[in-house]
Amino acid sequence: MYKRLRDGLFAPKKIIEYIKDKMYMPFLILIVYAILMTIPIIISNLTFTGLDYNTKLSVASVFNGEDIDYKIENSLLVNTSGKSDASYEKYLSSLIKVRLSEAEDDNLSAIYVIELGKDGFCVRFSYIRMFEGKYADYDVLKDLDLSKLSNKNSTEWDDIFSVVDSILKDYYKSTIAATIISSIIRYFGYLIIIALLLSLSFVFKFRGYLNYSAMFKMSVYYTAPFALGVVLTNLFSINIFSFIGIVISVVYTFIGSTSIISKLISSDRK
Repeated sequence: MYKRLRDGLFAPKKIIEYIKDKMYMPFLILIVYAILMTIPIIISNLTFTGLDYNTKLSVASVFNGEDIDYKIENSLLVNTSGKSDASYEKYLSSLIKVRLSEAEDDNLSAIYVIELGKDGFCVRFSYIRMFEGKYADYDVLKDLDLSKLSNKNSTEWDDIFSVVDSILKDYYKSTIAATIISSIIRYFGYLIIIALLLSLSFVFKFRGYLNYSAMFKMSVYYTAPFALGVVLTNLFSINIFSFIGIVISVVYTFIGSTSIISKLISSDRK
């Protein structure tokens, strides 16, 4: 297996040597690739220490200069203007909205809503409550002047982010198993699709000379650069690595085609 990984990355001409592999081998290789592609995600989840500074600054900046007539007093949300039926809404992005209101919102939402209600908060999508908690469960939220969040440098933001970081850490720990399984399945699917696309280059050239299983096996081994590109992308958050990986995989299929042609010509001469 190591040789197939090594040659898939560095010696594309040698891949033709594995053309007679049993069919279980390429699928085993794809599973190994999918696991390797998932490792950076696992490391990221296990070592998560909280939102980075730029993310926090970006969120705080959205509310800079806003009039936020709310505070949390004795673990209850209070509208400081005296309007108990009022609400405050602000979009963090096109997919995430923050809502503050003493009254619960029963309307269907097609985006994620971070809602601060009468005695607690929740994150919901449509009618599904993905997470919820009570202000009383967090010391920093029992009494908090939310109007000060209009200043992006306010210390109140430190209290808010300390709660967010705590929730995210617990979430990552509790979902690590599901994340690993879903990531492996997703990447395995990506690799199958890439292998099928790469195999088309062999189908057009060698129909009648090679059976499709042989062409598919070679294509699987040529997904190695793409797999490595995804690993580097997940490690360094630079998408160009994935693009470079797929380009190299395509180039390797052409090198493989040349190797097959050379072998066929040699066979004819004999």
